Amino acid sequence: MKEKTKAKLIDISFFVIMMLLFASTVLIRNLANLDEIWNFNFARNIANGLIPYNDFNMLQTPLLSFILRRHF
Repeated sequence: MKEKTKAKLIDISFFVIMMLLFASTVLIRNLANLDEIWNFNFARNIANGLIPYNDFNMLQTPLLSFILRRHF
Protein backbone atom coordinates (compact mmCIF):
# COMPACT_ATOMS: atom_id res chain seq x y z
CA MET A 1 0.00 0.00 0.00
CA LYS A 2 2.83 2.36 0.85
CA GLU A 3 4.50 1.67 -2.50
CA LYS A 4 1.32 2.58 -4.39
CA THR A 5 1.05 5.85 -2.48
CA LYS A 6 4.69 6.65 -3.20
CA ALA A 7 4.23 5.81 -6.89
CA LYS A 8 1.14 8.04 -7.10
CA LEU A 9 2.99 10.87 -5.37
CA ILE A 10 5.85 10.56 -7.86
CA ASP A 11 3.40 10.56 -10.79
CA ILE A 12 1.55 13.61 -9.49
CA SER A 13 4.76 15.52 -8.81
CA PHE A 14 6.05 14.68 -12.30
CA PHE A 15 2.79 15.91 -13.81
CA VAL A 16 2.89 19.15 -11.81
CA ILE A 17 6.51 19.81 -12.75
CA MET A 18 5.79 19.19 -16.44
CA MET A 19 2.76 21.49 -16.35
CA LEU A 20 4.80 24.23 -14.67
CA LEU A 21 7.52 23.92 -17.30
CA PHE A 22 4.96 23.99 -20.08
CA ALA A 23 3.14 26.97 -18.57
CA SER A 24 6.37 28.88 -18.04
CA THR A 25 7.30 28.55 -21.71
CA VAL A 26 3.86 29.18 -23.18
CA LEU A 27 2.46 31.88 -20.93
CA ILE A 28 5.43 34.23 -21.22
CA ARG A 29 5.02 34.55 -24.99
CA ASN A 30 3.20 37.57 -26.33
CA LEU A 31 0.22 37.03 -28.59
CA ALA A 32 1.49 38.68 -31.74
CA ASN A 33 -1.34 38.44 -34.25
CA LEU A 34 -4.06 36.80 -32.11
CA ASP A 35 -4.49 33.84 -34.48
CA GLU A 36 -4.64 31.52 -31.47
CA ILE A 37 -7.70 33.32 -30.12
CA TRP A 38 -9.46 33.36 -33.50
CA ASN A 39 -8.91 29.64 -34.07
CA PHE A 40 -10.06 28.81 -30.53
CA ASN A 41 -13.22 30.86 -30.91
CA PHE A 42 -14.07 29.28 -34.29
CA ALA A 43 -13.59 25.78 -32.85
CA ARG A 44 -15.66 26.70 -29.78
CA ASN A 45 -18.50 27.98 -31.97
CA ILE A 46 -18.49 24.75 -34.00
CA ALA A 47 -18.40 22.67 -30.80
CA ASN A 48 -21.44 24.60 -29.57
CA GLY A 49 -23.36 23.59 -32.70
CA LEU A 50 -23.06 26.76 -34.77
CA ILE A 51 -22.54 26.47 -38.52
CA PRO A 52 -19.60 28.35 -40.12
CA TYR A 53 -20.53 31.09 -42.61
CA ASN A 54 -24.18 30.74 -41.61
CA ASP A 55 -24.20 31.44 -37.86
CA PHE A 56 -20.84 33.21 -37.55
CA ASN A 57 -18.40 34.80 -39.97
CA MET A 58 -15.11 33.20 -40.95
CA LEU A 59 -12.53 34.34 -43.46
CA GLN A 60 -10.57 31.10 -43.69
CA THR A 61 -11.76 27.60 -44.42
CA PRO A 62 -13.13 25.74 -41.39
CA LEU A 63 -10.98 22.56 -41.62
CA LEU A 64 -8.73 23.47 -38.68
CA SER A 65 -11.73 24.50 -36.59
CA PHE A 66 -13.48 21.19 -37.27
CA ILE A 67 -10.33 19.33 -36.23
CA LEU A 68 -9.91 21.43 -33.07
CA ARG A 69 -13.56 21.21 -32.01
CA ARG A 70 -13.03 17.70 -30.65
CA HIS A 71 -10.69 19.11 -27.99
CA PHE A 72 -13.12 21.64 -26.49
